[in-house]
Amino acid sequence: APHIVHGPYQVPQKYLEKFSFIKNDKRQVYRAMVNYLDDVVGELVQALKTKGMWDNLLFVVGSDNGGPVSPRAGANNYPLKGGKHSDWQGGVRVNAFASGGYLPEDRRGKTTEGYVHIADWYATLCTLAGVDPTDTQAAKANLPPIDSLNMWPLISGQDSTSPRVDIPISMTTLISGNYKILTGNIGKAGWTVR
Repeated sequence: APHIVHGPYQVPQKYLEKFSFIKNDKRQVYRAMVNYLDDVVGELVQALKTKGMWDNLLFVVGSDNGGPVSPRAGANNYPLKGGKHSDWQGGVRVNAFASGGYLPEDRRGKTTEGYVHIADWYATLCTLAGVDPTDTQAAKANLPPIDSLNMWPLISGQDSTSPRVDIPISMTTLISGNYKILTGNIGKAGWTVR
C-alpha cells in the first residue's frame, strides 16, 4: 500500500518540476504526489499484465479519507466541504475504483452509485476468496460480529442497490440513507480556495 499523498510531503524533484506553474508550494507538492501515485499505479498494472496476472485479478484502489485542507496541506476537495480529520463529505467521501480482468467486462469504466464503507472490502474479498467473513473463530473468542457487507453484487452489476444504508462516521456523525447528522463542534466546515 503506497503512503504517498500523505505526510511527510515529499516527492522526487522531477515530479515537482512538472507542477512548477503552481505558485502555492503546498498545492504544488500535493499535486506532484498525486501524479507520482498515478504513475506507481500504472507501473503496478503494467507489471501485473506483463506477468500474465491481470486477467484473473481484482485490483482495488481507494482512500481512507479526503485530502487534508489545513494551511500546511495542499489538497482541495471542492465542491465537497471539509477534509481529512473532519466528518464533512470532503473528509469521508473518497475516490475509489476496481479494475482488472476479474471485473465483469460490462462494468469496466462504469460508475457505481451507492454506499460502500471501507470495512466492506473485508466481507467482499473474503466472499470472493471463498472464505467465511463472519469469523467463527472470533465468535468463539466472544468478539463482536463484523460490520462488513459483501459488495460484490453491487460492484459486479448483479445488483444496482447497495446493501449498506447506514455509515457510522464517528461518535458524533452518522449517515443513514439520504440523511447525515453531525452533532457537536465539527471543524473544517468550509471549502478550500480552488
